Amino acid sequence: MKENAVNITLIFLLVFFCFFFSGCSFKGYAIKTSNYKKTTYYDIYIPNGDTTKTLIFLITPSGEPEEVEAYIGVWKEIAKKNNYIIASPLKWQRDKFAGLLLEIKENYSINKIIITGFSNGGYNSCDFGLDNPKLVDAIIPMGAYCSADTRSGGISAPPILTVVGEKDNWARGDDFTQIKVAEQALRAKGFKHETIIVPGLGHTYPAMALGQVVSWINNL
Repeated sequence: MKENAVNITLIFLLVFFCFFFSGCSFKGYAIKTSNYKKTTYYDIYIPNGDTTKTLIFLITPSGEPEEVEAYIGVWKEIAKKNNYIIASPLKWQRDKFAGLLLEIKENYSINKIIITGFSNGGYNSCDFGLDNPKLVDAIIPMGAYCSADTRSGGISAPPILTVVGEKDNWARGDDFTQIKVAEQALRAKGFKHETIIVPGLGHTYPAMALGQVVSWINNL
């Protein structure tokens, strides 16, 4: 009797699972999609919640997929806490960049765009941001700096926050005055500019300064 009961139970379970996995009149359980999405031109991380209004667009030095994912990963917890959307292009294509920003802005009802980058990505951020003040709300070069060149500052110009390591002689120059000179030139032209010098850091991504960066962004 006991053996028959066991067999009946096994048969019942077998039939149940066969039926379950065949999809007969059962639509399945909803599977939560990942907040990290990959597209042809960029990766994007969208935290939970429906109040996200700020886009942080990261420009990496090379745009390699692994590099993009790593940089976005550094910002993930910050994004969750502050309801930021974090995105990064897989390749720097200046002529397509405005289109990418507008696409994301439209798809996610974003009202503030911060463009930032490290090293060469920082210079690309400055170059694009200063030339597109109506599209970009702020620029944050890291391990790099913005140059005033022939551009004009004033009320319509996006504010700039430069974040650089204390020992970064690639960005600050051998005499460590390069960024200070650039800052003075920007201010002379009417740009709003601030600098964060990270103690003891060389030419490395200043992840330890992101708390200060977030405070600056949230006070814009």
